[in-house]
Amino acid sequence: MKTVKILGDTLNKVADTSTVFDFRLWNEGQAQDVTGKAVSFVIANDSGYLFDAPAVVDGNVISLDFSNKLLKQLTPDTYHMEVSVTNKDGDVEVYPSQGAIDFTVGKNLHATQGKLVPQITFDTVLASVDKKIAEYTKTITKGDKGDTGPQGPQGIQGPMGPQGPMGDKGDQGPTGPQGPKGDKGDQGPTGPVGPQGPNGNMDLSQITVGGRNLLVGTRNFDGEGWTLWNGNPIPSDFQGLTSVTAMEAWSGPKYNISFLEKQGKILSVNTQYIMSAWVNNTGTSAIDISFFARTPESSQGYPDSYIVATLPANSGWVRIASKPFQFTKTSGLSGTLRFEGGTDVQGGVLKQAGLKLEVGNVPTDWTPAPEDMPSNDANIVHKTGNETIAGDKTFVGNINFSGTFDTATVTEKGVTMTFTRFGNIVTVKGTGNYNGADVAPFVTISNGIVPSGFIPSGISLVNANWGANIGQMGFDHSGAWLHRGVYGLSKSWVVISGAWSV
Repeated sequence: MKTVKILGDTLNKVADTSTVFDFRLWNEGQAQDVTGKAVSFVIANDSGYLFDAPAVVDGNVISLDFSNKLLKQLTPDTYHMEVSVTNKDGDVEVYPSQGAIDFTVGKNLHATQGKLVPQITFDTVLASVDKKIAEYTKTITKGDKGDTGPQGPQGIQGPMGPQGPMGDKGDQGPTGPQGPKGDKGDQGPTGPVGPQGPNGNMDLSQITVGGRNLLVGTRNFDGEGWTLWNGNPIPSDFQGLTSVTAMEAWSGPKYNISFLEKQGKILSVNTQYIMSAWVNNTGTSAIDISFFARTPESSQGYPDSYIVATLPANSGWVRIASKPFQFTKTSGLSGTLRFEGGTDVQGGVLKQAGLKLEVGNVPTDWTPAPEDMPSNDANIVHKTGNETIAGDKTFVGNINFSGTFDTATVTEKGVTMTFTRFGNIVTVKGTGNYNGADVAPFVTISNGIVPSGFIPSGISLVNANWGANIGQMGFDHSGAWLHRGVYGLSKSWVVISGAWSV
């Protein structure tokens, strides 16, 4: 199961571009190092998908940086997020396997309109009262000083005084309620047409999934089968494949049908074929892509050209395929198989890579033809020619040799010794009953007992030594005995072979 571990907070404010959320991806309990892979965050809210934001990758830690221009546009809301990881081979992993990761963007103070409260000091009130009293006393005739009257009514409020200095910043208030859901965005443009699938009314017995690539040299467009019409090759342009780019209509890579015939790959008139390719429109307007299998001989009955896909501007790489088709004969073929743009590309080029022709009516992804696979010839043993096999080998079962054997037989003191040579390997087998004198512990037979051509290499003297109770045959070289050969007990000799190199 794929999971995502949160390495910190998941709360940010509107317009705070310094915040970075860190995460670590786990798959089946193992932290995933995504260095060199394309990683992006898929952002959505309750209304649905919003956009993809690129991730910052540092080994097994990925980060969502709010300095990204798309993330700066987020309004206060709770958002949902997934992580998409694309491998070099195009496979996509989505984290987590269940649910999504939530994060919150809150309001800042700019979202609240404030009001100022007037500030009135006690001195201002007193000054206003004194002014009103002075004005009132001017309207009456001064008489005798009377008794002190009761306190008069409070005067009216004076004008607002100047604003005082700003006080200290208060504590942050709680997050406000989530705002209403925004309007649904406009529908995006229609994506490119996918590869042609089998007819919907086919049963399983009519579906044949393709297999090996019949086109040779599709990795780099090399070999006699290809013609690059007004096209330019770009090595390792897509998934390690060479692409062919063309700006003009009816241009690009073409594969000669006569080469398929030469290779014996047009099996019968009843065989179905299907052709596919990776294509990419880098231009500023949409173009139609057509499939062609037309030849000068109309009697061959190849399908006329037809549109297999409409690529939007800046389409990226898209896999397209023809409809299943058949050849009406297996010899005398000409013409080419190809995909072509119907118009000139505006502001860019049409790229093609990874072409594949296969037997069947359901296409599969690009694979090289077996003829394009690296040779393993140096690591195998061939049926003919001279070769050296190095190292220790163990053979199980019978080993049959069909070459020439050289043999020689020598009989001495009742024992017959048969020498056999195959190449430079000699074996000896002794049979019979020893009839030599028993009075001596050993009887020496001289070098002549081993025939010429069967003597071991580097051995200066060969002796056959026979004992009364035990017999042995050995090779005397520089004073050292090398015991091999025939062993027996009490003159009853057992047939055992010895072997050496000459």
